[in-house]
Amino acid sequence: MKFKGKSAFWFWGVFILVNAVFLQDIFLAESAPALKIVSLIIFNIIYLPMIFRNYVKIENDMLIVAFGFGKNAMKISDIVEVTMMLNPTGAGAAQDRIMVKGKEDELIFSVKHKEELLDELKMRNPEIAIRKG
Repeated sequence: MKFKGKSAFWFWGVFILVNAVFLQDIFLAESAPALKIVSLIIFNIIYLPMIFRNYVKIENDMLIVAFGFGKNAMKISDIVEVTMMLNPTGAGAAQDRIMVKGKEDELIFSVKHKEELLDELKMRNPEIAIRKG
């Protein structure tokens, strides 16, 4: 089961603004457009995966979180607590985030359909404590 991640409004704003500034500068520049084009490509190579590879997946007994080039996983049977949080900081995540605490690890992410995700986790591991914080 796969759940689409959420990106904050400001994250999209930064992406659009930086691309617009680069493109304007490339088309209006009188010198060195090659360096600006390379910079724009590098920015998009780094930034685009954070927008389009942003999801949480439940597969067998694993909770898998993918964001950009990174991927983390935790056994659902190891999850002790899930906390719903409001936190405006964090790399591209929306303010309404979920913190999953395992026996040895923590994952923080944001998804569009969080209630469905919580129901699925609780169904697979009824021992999980759900907290609203």
